[in-house]
Amino acid sequence: MNPITLFLESKIAALEQGRNNARQTVEFLTTLLNQHQDKETFFFFVDEVYASPPADTRVVNVFTDCYQLFVLEKDGDPRLIRILVFFNDKVYDNFLIRLDDERRLCELEDIDMGEIKNHGIASVCLKNLETVLRQTHSADRIIAGLAPRDYERRQHLYYFYHSKNGYEIRRPVSQTSWGLVEKKL
Repeated sequence: MNPITLFLESKIAALEQGRNNARQTVEFLTTLLNQHQDKETFFFFVDEVYASPPADTRVVNVFTDCYQLFVLEKDGDPRLIRILVFFNDKVYDNFLIRLDDERRLCELEDIDMGEIKNHGIASVCLKNLETVLRQTHSADRIIAGLAPRDYERRQHLYYFYHSKNGYEIRRPVSQTSWGLVEKKL
């Protein structure tokens, strides 16, 4: 098949799927917000992130809609922040984040993108998290610990946090001790 035809068909399919995803997502979010409105604060983002085509197609990447819902608990010390990602007809809840209002600190405890890694979604989520934190005035820095078990993939983690998302490496990870990255807002 002609690569231009394949690209156009992919683009049309992505746009049509995006409309269906948007409708389903908004219906789901409306139900969710109605159930929990008095307990939590919600932030809703719609972003465009790259959807990778199969490696054997020689076509530029096609954009797909990705919806992110940030849920901040109103009570608790520290409070939890949940990020729900709606992508390709699935909902992902792959972030574990704690917000310590007293210390004005947001701690990323876990980011596990699983089957949707390498789409740029985690980076978009971190940028939107910064926006949420600035709007709520609840934290002036974000930190993340790097576990010794991740030592072998430390270069990938340094690239993700430092090069791609602007975090400072405060303490490098080793095989026996935790590392630490930080970003001031």
